[in-house]
Amino acid sequence: MVPGRRPVGKGVTAALLCLLVVVPLAVTVAPVAAAEGVVVGRPEIELYAPDNRVVGGETVSLEVFLSNAGEITRGGPAQYQDRVTTARNVRLDVLTDQLPDEIADDVEVLTGSVPVGTVPQGTAGPFPIRLEIDEDIEPGTYDIPVEVTYDYTWFVEYSDLTEPEFSDSSQQETKQLTIVVRDRPRFEVSSSGRVVTAGDQTRREFSVTNVGTEPAANATLTLASEQSPLSLGDGPEGGTATVTLGDLAPGNSTSAVVRVGAPETLPPGAYPLSASVEYRTEAGIVANSTPITVSVPVGAEQDFAVTNVTDTLQVGETGRIDGTIVNTGGQTVSNAVVVFPPNATGLRPRAGAYAVGTLAPGDAASFEFVVDVANSTTDGPRVLPFSVRYRNPDDEVRVSSAVDAPVTVDPEQTFVVRSVASDLQVAGSGTLAGTVVNTGNRTVTDAVVVFESGGGVQPRETRYPVGTLEPGASTRFRLPATVSPDADAGPQFVTFRVRYRGQGEEVRVSDAIDAVVQVGPEQSFDVRNLNSTLQVGETGRISGTVVNTGNQTITDAAVVFATNQTSVQPRTRDVAVGTLEPGESAPFSFTADVPRTADPGQRPLLFQVRYRDAEDETRVSDPIDARVDVTGEQTFAIENVETTLRVGERGEAVVTLRNTGTNAVEDASLRYTGEGPLQPLSSEAAAGTLEPGESTRITYTFDVPQTADPGRRSLPFVVQYEGRDDEVRTSAPLTVQATVAGEQTFAVTNTSSTLRVDDTGTVTANVTNTGDIVAEDVVVTVQETGPTLVPRETTYAVGTLAPGESASAEFRFDVTADAEAGPRLLTFQVRYRGQGDQVQTSDGIDATAAVDPQRDEFTVAAVNATIPAGESEIVTLRVRNRENETLQDVRARLFVDDPLSSDNSEAFVPTLAPNETALLKFEVSSAAGVVPKQYPLLVDFTYEDESGETVLSDTYFVAVDVVEPPPRAFPVALPPVAVLGIVVVLLAIVIAYWKRGALSTALGR
Repeated sequence: MVPGRRPVGKGVTAALLCLLVVVPLAVTVAPVAAAEGVVVGRPEIELYAPDNRVVGGETVSLEVFLSNAGEITRGGPAQYQDRVTTARNVRLDVLTDQLPDEIADDVEVLTGSVPVGTVPQGTAGPFPIRLEIDEDIEPGTYDIPVEVTYDYTWFVEYSDLTEPEFSDSSQQETKQLTIVVRDRPRFEVSSSGRVVTAGDQTRREFSVTNVGTEPAANATLTLASEQSPLSLGDGPEGGTATVTLGDLAPGNSTSAVVRVGAPETLPPGAYPLSASVEYRTEAGIVANSTPITVSVPVGAEQDFAVTNVTDTLQVGETGRIDGTIVNTGGQTVSNAVVVFPPNATGLRPRAGAYAVGTLAPGDAASFEFVVDVANSTTDGPRVLPFSVRYRNPDDEVRVSSAVDAPVTVDPEQTFVVRSVASDLQVAGSGTLAGTVVNTGNRTVTDAVVVFESGGGVQPRETRYPVGTLEPGASTRFRLPATVSPDADAGPQFVTFRVRYRGQGEEVRVSDAIDAVVQVGPEQSFDVRNLNSTLQVGETGRISGTVVNTGNQTITDAAVVFATNQTSVQPRTRDVAVGTLEPGESAPFSFTADVPRTADPGQRPLLFQVRYRDAEDETRVSDPIDARVDVTGEQTFAIENVETTLRVGERGEAVVTLRNTGTNAVEDASLRYTGEGPLQPLSSEAAAGTLEPGESTRITYTFDVPQTADPGRRSLPFVVQYEGRDDEVRTSAPLTVQATVAGEQTFAVTNTSSTLRVDDTGTVTANVTNTGDIVAEDVVVTVQETGPTLVPRETTYAVGTLAPGESASAEFRFDVTADAEAGPRLLTFQVRYRGQGDQVQTSDGIDATAAVDPQRDEFTVAAVNATIPAGESEIVTLRVRNRENETLQDVRARLFVDDPLSSDNSEAFVPTLAPNETALLKFEVSSAAGVVPKQYPLLVDFTYEDESGETVLSDTYFVAVDVVEPPPRAFPVALPPVAVLGIVVVLLAIVIAYWKRGALSTALGR
């Protein structure tokens, strides 16, 4: 048993066992109880509109929400509680017959029964109810009665053993929906001013008064004519006009002027406009007033009439139109102008408008127009639609409707030409005569017969005055004329006109009058015995005889070369032959050139004879056909072409020039005519005299630029020579083919370097002739690369290099201390003598050389460097040559500072090979009493390198140990054995003494 704990009694144990047995039995034996009960409740519906503020004069749609709080009288399962608190088939109806008396006449309900549906616990909506609020409603808060009708279940009896039973009911409740009518500005709009004239616009004043109790800020008046025939501003019917009014306090008025127009066909009367005012409330909300109807009076259209119209119009003449304009409208007009109709066909007024000034209603004024009537105008009566442009009482320009006026256009003045005769012949001169008759109905003055056209008949004088001609009168006229060589003999049509003065002293011209005149055949000639010496590319002669085969003697005759073809080009176009009687002949000759582009063979030629006839008039005959022979061109050939042309060098082209023509040539020369980079030193080479088949050898020297491409080239030439007429001629182009070899090239390979930062080194490379010719006097040059890598010499001569042969080139460079280690790009060029012993230079050839990091020339180490303070010692330094070359005359200098000093500060090594070591000795003293520690020695070297240059090295630091001086020595020098004996004796004495002390102590006890 554990102390402090009581054992469980046997009675308790038995009781627990009984419970364990009895309880399960009880559970098993007891009957199962069924779940059943009753749930009682109902919905609780309330209405509210979150935004319930309205203003008078508008139609609003209130968004109504329903809240269902639900009431549970007796609870139960959740689904049955939801059943009894849910309203079903909910409907809303505004009770219009129960509206409060103060708003019954000001509120109209536009919505009927509003179906809502099912509303469980919570909120449902929104559901719109539309109201029309009268403008005269008083501001305030009002309740709108709304009947809420719904179905619901108020009682549920349920059991797990049977189906639940539901008890349903319906409910009608009247709820109050609160609205707040806010005050706002209200307006009255009126119109004043002149009556609007139909077909015109008038400025009307519109007055706006705030008759409400609230101010209106930023007010704007909008007038609309959607349902009115009136127009606003410059817009069409049915438009709008907006005017800014500013701020309007309650009771204040302001006005605005708006242009109002009416169509021409609108009957007099009053017509409505719709007005509304947009404004901003005190709360900053933009609002619009309800539309207000404004009446505008409209009067009859402004019109005019034309009376007392007379005219003197005639086709082709200038006449007048006179009349009177009458203001038949209802308003006074100013600056009135009668406007001639712009589309009056054939009538052209001298002035298009006639001013009549101010016209009051019923006033009249005279007007007149001077009118030119076109010849093409149709005669007879017509109506002219005049109009009146004027300013209305608003000083605005208006144009009336058309005002018709009757006029009559008389027929045109006419003439005829009769009995036309002449003595004319083709290519000759003579006289043309006839009779002109006035066939019109008016007398004309200053009449002139005008010869206008006649085809091949050309007048020498075109006018013949005939004076005054009364109706039916006639008179004769005579006009000198000529007939062109192109005209045909026989009848020819000629055209006349009559220029005269008609009514109003205006100069007029009649229509064309046609007539027929007989023309005789022309003077004729012939060309005979024609021969030539023409050759392609040469100058020759054309000779022949001209014969007068006509029936008239001619004077000042000349044969004219009339051919316009380019293959025969005469030096002169005519040759004089003088006077020729009928049947008489005369010789003529022309010098002519035949271009190289012409083909050999026969050529058709045309000749004409220019002469003076019996009337001393100059005439030209018809063309006379002839033919001549043209022989072939002088030709040359270039043969046996040999060239040594190469890109970037001077070369030669050697050719053979041969005369392949049939004639000998003198002073011949071969000229190069090519363009571009390939040009000879001289473009011309003399060939002298060449007989047919003879040839000569000619050499051209060319400098071929490095920019030229290698390959085949066409070399163009021409031959210039002296022709048979001793004039210089040029042959057709001659072309030969030549090959331009590629440029001489070199390569730089196997580049090696001993360059090091802050040192002098060498760059060695192999130069190879990669071209196909021997290069002589070859010199390799290296270009400057910058301030940190400086060549000692920039050229290296290697002599002659055959194709494929190589040679070595070496350059020394100084590398500065501020240079950076790494690869460097070097550019080499090769200068050499090529073809023709000309010095040439290759393009740049790049190669890479390495620059190693900086390294000391020597390593310096101390072999013996310990000095007692206050004494002198020999300091030995070991020096090793780290260069890759043997150094000569190596001189070392020692530098020390206190407390060290040296009277022997220099050392010398005659020769120091690569990696060779030498020992240098210096006497160095230390001052007495110094602190023992390391002190620096400084040493530098001057030496001569393999190039013979004297070089000063960097300064090297070596540490020297200064130590304590040794203690002073014993006065008598003892050998080591004696010293050892003395030590043993002293030790024995000490031991004996110690023992004695110990014994005494023991006895005393």
